[in-house]
Amino acid sequence: SIGGTGVNLLPSEYTTFGAAAPSLNKAAQLALSTELLSTATGGYLLKADVSPSSTGYMYLASSGTDYNMRVKPGTKYIVSFWARGSAAHSLSLRIRYPNTAGTAIEIELASQAITTTLSRYSAVLTMPADLADRCCFLMYTQRTAAVGVTYFDGFMFESQVGNATTASDF
Repeated sequence: SIGGTGVNLLPSEYTTFGAAAPSLNKAAQLALSTELLSTATGGYLLKADVSPSSTGYMYLASSGTDYNMRVKPGTKYIVSFWARGSAAHSLSLRIRYPNTAGTAIEIELASQAITTTLSRYSAVLTMPADLADRCCFLMYTQRTAAVGVTYFDGFMFESQVGNATTASDF
């Protein structure tokens, strides 16, 4: 059964992609572009190319303090997306948020292994108890420093309903 509400909390400019890559906060070693693919949601995949070796962080936000999603502490959310890599590797799924004392915190909530085949991936993320009320989603496109390309499409971040873990259709 579907475990998500179907309401995407991510701003639309970070969910599907067109001919130009969106402007987002990223590592200097990460080059972003798009690649035409007729079956992609917006007609293009987001291409994240890490070189030289790095974790290739990438915020789905304009800056590290663009806390663009309202979330609740201790609540579970489902993040889902399509991805493939130039080689099999793991991503680090993270959030950055102001805690109740106002300090900016960045933590990994899950890791996700991806393959060279474009597939949909999802993970259940539990928001930290000290989160005030908002965050931004980010990832390390290479969980450990490496060189490589990762392609993305259809990012979704939604509230989990009950105990089901299946993401809603995008």
